[in-house]
Amino acid sequence: MVADGGLRVVQLARGGGHRARAGHRRQYPQPRGVQLAEHVRTGGVDAEMWRDLVVVAGAPGLHREVLHAERTFSIQTVAWAPGERTPVHDHIAWCVVAVLAGTLTEGRYRDRGSHLELAGQLHCPTGRVDGFAPPGDLHHVHNPGDGPAVSLHIYGADLRDGRTSVRRVYDLPVR
Repeated sequence: MVADGGLRVVQLARGGGHRARAGHRRQYPQPRGVQLAEHVRTGGVDAEMWRDLVVVAGAPGLHREVLHAERTFSIQTVAWAPGERTPVHDHIAWCVVAVLAGTLTEGRYRDRGSHLELAGQLHCPTGRVDGFAPPGDLHHVHNPGDGPAVSLHIYGADLRDGRTSVRRVYDLPVR
């Protein structure tokens, strides 16, 4: 269940949007994603509101918790242990991400068929809000800090019952 302060996030996520047909990747619902990002960016999500909903006990790994899910979107927190890094991957749907605590780095890539090419690196401190949508969402995320980091993810997909937003993990060399 989403905390009271998160109800506006749920309302914005419910507004409008597109449904993908079976077998098709979801498209980024531009107005909804922009509204969500702006709401989060301007203080609509307070880190303290979400902090008690995730476990950041320092255990290795990513600790994910789906706070709210419906047929067309999900709200999830991720607690990142120090040094934790995802593999390079892409997604099934659009996403708005806010760093609530700590700092994350993101490497963005281009798929060149036989290899990946690093397209850029982002430094994402507490308070940073970004969004992405397929195609063009090929990336990895890393917590380079000595302490845990916490991020809030709003995906344009139903992540109930252990579903994931990851479409594919890439195991290609980076050149």
